Amino acid sequence: MKKEVTNRIAAIREQQGYTLQQVADAIGVGNNTISRYETGIREPKLATWQN
Repeated sequence: MKKEVTNRIAAIREQQGYTLQQVADAIGVGNNTISRYETGIREPKLATWQN
């Protein structure tokens, strides 16, 4: 049985009804950056978390 891995950033964004672009605009990064955070390719810096 394969266990599904859930990304908390994606889960919260979707739960709140925000698009990638809306989150990206709110914290001042590109939507591709948010996508990379959600897929685990990239890790947000402390300053990004604080935004």
